[in-house]
Order: sequence, then C-alpha cells, then structure tokens
Amino acid sequence: MTALKTKLLAAGLLAAVSNVAVRANETDPEWIVDPVPFEQRTTRLFEISVHRYVPEAGTGRILERRYLLTAEGTLARSGDFPVPVAVTIPATAFGKLLVAGSAWLAYGQLGPQALANFRLVNDLEPIDIAGRWHFEVARSTEARGNVGEIPNLATRGEVRPGSPVIGGFYVEGRTRTVLVRAIGPGLAQFGVTNALAAVRLQLFRYDAPIATNDDWAVNPAYRTLVAQASARAGAFPLEPGVRDAAMVMTLAPGVYTVHAGSLGVAAGTVLLEIYPLD
Repeated sequence: MTALKTKLLAAGLLAAVSNVAVRANETDPEWIVDPVPFEQRTTRLFEISVHRYVPEAGTGRILERRYLLTAEGTLARSGDFPVPVAVTIPATAFGKLLVAGSAWLAYGQLGPQALANFRLVNDLEPIDIAGRWHFEVARSTEARGNVGEIPNLATRGEVRPGSPVIGGFYVEGRTRTVLVRAIGPGLAQFGVTNALAAVRLQLFRYDAPIATNDDWAVNPAYRTLVAQASARAGAFPLEPGVRDAAMVMTLAPGVYTVHAGSLGVAAGTVLLEIYPLD
C-alpha cells in the first residue's frame, strides 16, 4: 500500500470526476499528459467507503453507520450519524453494506482495475434512499489485499454553518506533495442543485492550522499551479471565477486534517478531494 496512507474520515463518497489526464489542448503547456493510457491502468483500490443502516437501541432512531471496507475484508468504523426523520429507509436496506451508485461509478473511472477488489452483490436491484440509488457491496473473491495504490479519495457532504465536511490523511516516511480540493459551486456542472456557493478550505497539522484557501484562482501563478496539479492527478478542471478552493502543499510526515466549510453562513453540498502527487 502507498506510503501516503490516506484515510478520509467522512463518508458518503462521490467522485463525479474523470480520470482522463487531459481535457484540453494537449499542446497547452499548462496541461500534463499522463503517459499511461486509461485502459492500461492496473491500480486497484485497497478500500472504499460504505455504510449500513441500523436501529439505535432505545431511541427509535435510525443510524447511518459508516465504515471503510478493505480489500482484506475488514471494516474500519468511522462513525454513526442519525438519519433525518424525513428520510425513509426501506426495509431492504437494513443490515447491508451499501455504496452509493454515483460513488461506485466514480470509483470505476479511476481505471479498469480500480474496483477489482470489490463487487456489487446484485447490481440489478438498486435500493432507493432519498432519491439516490444504493447497492449492496462486498469484497471480491479475487481481491488482493496487499496490492494497490490509492490514486485519490473524495467525499461529498452537506455543509452547514459551523459544520464542515472533514477529511484526514497521514504522511509517512518522507515529505509528500498533496493536492487538496474543495468543490462547491463547481459541482453545478454535474447537476448538483444545492452546491455550496463559496467554499473555505482549511488544512491542519495535528490540531494546528497551517493553510487556508477560499479561491483557487486567486492569482495567475497559483491558478497555474493548481491547474497543473489537477491535470497531473487526473482531476476534472476547475473554472476560474468560481469560488472553489484548492491547495498544493508539500508536507512533512505527520497527521493532517482538512475542513471544507462555508465562506459565509450559507449551507450546501461540497466535494472534498485528496490526491497524492508523488
């Protein structure tokens, strides 16, 4: 597994992203052409985010219990979250490990082998939860627990005042360069109607804040830096003039946390992404 052990602490994965390395003129010096064609990629995801719906004892509430499911078949529990009363959970969803259909499709765009360690139990019977399809997921019988490198992880969540989407990762062994992006208004191009209008991205080393960004295109030099890093990572390009946030940071070994919150008091959906670049 890669030395950069990326562990997103929030779940509900969405990666409405493409692993196409170049989506502009390939002669443009701001774009980096990935020499490995998509169809030749052999990377397998070592773990994916899943969730299970369970009744909370003594309260009558339903909990969304979130995990990371590994290629070794183990579960790392990341937290329990009450399901809003207005959301109906169908009986077929209880007790199963589920993945959102949009997340599953996005994982598959990371490469032909990205999902080789996992399988859908029955892809012909989606479970509708609040208008979004979910599928039961399990470890593949041909999973390789010791093979694979995570090219990126992303999580989508709802931001409210004082309640950002939070992710974490660990840099081990040596300094690493990492691209972190928080996409709010840029999600509109993917049909997200309640995207957060302006995002504030904060990076912490342990508990100490070390960087903040609320406009990835704040100046021409930084815009070029982020655009080049995004192309190198295979991430979809950001639009200048839209208040998405991004950082390209060279980080010493340690534990890091990123917060994607609202620049003001608005609420909305945000996509938090973490890409190791070296």
